[in-house]
Amino acid sequence: MKQFESIGMIGLGVWLISTAILNLFNIHTSIAFLFITLLTLALGVILVLRLQEAKPILSLAMLLLVMWLILVGLLNLLNTSFPASGIVLAVIATTAGILFLSAILFSRSFHNIGLTLMGAWLIATNIFPLFSITFPGISYVLNGLAVMAGILLLIGI
Repeated sequence: MKQFESIGMIGLGVWLISTAILNLFNIHTSIAFLFITLLTLALGVILVLRLQEAKPILSLAMLLLVMWLILVGLLNLLNTSFPASGIVLAVIATTAGILFLSAILFSRSFHNIGLTLMGAWLIATNIFPLFSITFPGISYVLNGLAVMAGILLLIGI
């Protein structure tokens, strides 16, 4: 994996798995919250530093992901929001997910299942609540998708 072969992909994998596990087991302690918030902010900064390593469409997808991570981290850390912040964050994350999937589907040289699953996770995690889509076991599906994406990112597949 030449694109994003860095601490950024490892951090992204750890973030996806950690977020999914905390959500799956309904762990909402202040320590867990602080851990995820700081990891989110750190990951945003690390990924910004790695943007020049990517192809243009992946750079745009990663830039949107970074914006989303930093905004989510800051809003959580400051315990605040702004008008329509949920919609704005959903649009940013969904666009990033679509760009990740587009880049991977239309690229003949870049195949990364971890980023593909992460793109699908970004879209589903943000579109479902935005349009009130729900079904039994939705949290298991979304968190399972995040864990699978995280593991595949960690091992470089």
